[in-house]
Amino acid sequence: FMVTHGTGVVRHQDGALSLSASEPARFGSPVFAPSKDVAKFFEKGGYALLSSPRVYPGQVLTARISGDTPVRLYAAYYGENDQPTFVYSDPCVTGDTQLQIPPEAHPVFELGVETEDAGGTVLESMSWSGRPEVTFTGPTLGEENKATMWRRAWVNGMDEFLSWQEPIRVIHNQGRGLLIQGTRDWRDYTVTADITPHLAAACGIAGRVQGMRRYYGLLLHRDQELRLVCVNHEEAVLAHCDFDWSFGDRYELSLRFDGNRIIGSANGRDLLEAIDESLDCGGVALVIEEGRSATHEVRVT
Repeated sequence: FMVTHGTGVVRHQDGALSLSASEPARFGSPVFAPSKDVAKFFEKGGYALLSSPRVYPGQVLTARISGDTPVRLYAAYYGENDQPTFVYSDPCVTGDTQLQIPPEAHPVFELGVETEDAGGTVLESMSWSGRPEVTFTGPTLGEENKATMWRRAWVNGMDEFLSWQEPIRVIHNQGRGLLIQGTRDWRDYTVTADITPHLAAACGIAGRVQGMRRYYGLLLHRDQELRLVCVNHEEAVLAHCDFDWSFGDRYELSLRFDGNRIIGSANGRDLLEAIDESLDCGGVALVIEEGRSATHEVRVT
């Protein structure tokens, strides 16, 4: 934790943090790239800072505090044109307080507490919990919103990640590429995305993603099949069915995880199901193999 606004001091105190301020102040900790300048610094050095936020809309921030001045929990996120934007809990002096991250707060880059006056408080603990409820999208070419931090929240494991007529256009020339977001806090959830294949050997979505070679995928395959696969260093087809798809058409794909049960659906119909225990947590991804596809939004519920 550090002072991120105003004047204050952070001290360790018997396993807690003592926060004191001579004026209203914010005490916070980064959970994503703390500024656009930091992100650009790494890029100029030749090594991009690849990361996803630790906290997402729908999750609940909880803290236990005790002090002599009211404080509020806050979450800071990059809003329109990447302007730092804040959401707050109700004021609290002593006890447990919570803040549910609202739908618009993405990407979150900092969490903390804000004092309303000069004074002090003791932060005994802070954590977050719950499942994400988030929609990933972004501005398209020509829109006035020039935000870029939403793009940096994706870990780019493919050749090209563009925004054109649609917010997300992905290209990978050889082999299979992934555009990844999320954390290993995520276990049982549903990921849904619209997929328009422009040219591809396979394309689709992935869940419980733990890396480029560890995920479950639901893929439109060039053999005119819909495939549910598990990639755990090596790829295994868990289930498949005939599926007549065409380049340029738009499809809604969905993967649902419930313990070891995995269900894949297309255009609102459950088509594939498997039982597998290889991976029990992880983020989400768009998948493209030797080609290009487009997506307007990815939803996690």
